Amino acid sequence: MPDKELFGGKQRTSEEEFFYKRDRELAERLRSEAEAGVALRQFGEITGIADEALLRDLQRLGFSQQTAMLLDLAPLVLVAWSDGSITPQERNQIFQVARLRGVEEGAAAYAQLAGWLAVRPQEELFQAASRAIRAALEALPAEERESRRRALISHCTRVAAVSGGFLRLGSRISAAEQSTIRQIAEQLGCDDDCARETVQGVEEGEQP
Repeated sequence: MPDKELFGGKQRTSEEEFFYKRDRELAERLRSEAEAGVALRQFGEITGIADEALLRDLQRLGFSQQTAMLLDLAPLVLVAWSDGSITPQERNQIFQVARLRGVEEGAAAYAQLAGWLAVRPQEELFQAASRAIRAALEALPAEERESRRRALISHCTRVAAVSGGFLRLGSRISAAEQSTIRQIAEQLGCDDDCARETVQGVEEGEQP
């Protein structure tokens, strides 16, 4: 066989391999993008959020379909960290609320929540969670939106109050915790009266 034909055959083989590899990589990328798109839509359906940029931010920060229920717990964790550390009572209170949200021991959400309570998450996570909660609330009817907003502020306040003061004398909520609760209330669109009434109710011993 002439050398020209031999080398021509090898060249064709190399070109075929190149295009085959390129097509396979393209198909794999398209498949991955399609799967990511499906996961994003499902995540949006679970959270009630339509903003894809926000959903991607949440995914980047570790939220997923399996841990979406932790969004509403992020403000509680922020309040618990307000004084620089988390007490056993605060941890128990947060896990009590988590169980009501379907967070079961051994699940991915449980492990992630435990991690938040062991090491304070970055501020970006709390900010993204707050934006997500507000976006989900704004999609609800007015009456339901207000009810859920007050319930969330109430849970935050109970986390702050659970440790209490010495012999329950004076305020049960520290100045740092009150400031954080007011900040969360403002971010969620809750007016000052709403936040003040909720905090006052817990301070006066309102039952959960």
